[in-house]
Amino acid sequence: MEQALAGRATMSAVNLAEVLSKLSDIGLQPNKEAERLRAEGILGVSLKLAPRASSSDARRATHARRARDRHRVGTQCETADG
Repeated sequence: MEQALAGRATMSAVNLAEVLSKLSDIGLQPNKEAERLRAEGILGVSLKLAPRASSSDARRATHARRARDRHRVGTQCETADG
């Protein structure tokens, strides 16, 4: 992952909050996971946080989430149909 990021990736704090919320949903501790990402040189080094999020950032995130949800539904249907 570090090579793929190579200091070029940027994430908004809003997106980071979503990631940490999802980690919490599956039983992980968000603060501990954020610290692990920092310690491994991912968060803050390979992956930079954007200083602020704009409304267009929010719209892009919404579209990405919808696409992800559509993919999940399709995957669940394929799995259920076997």
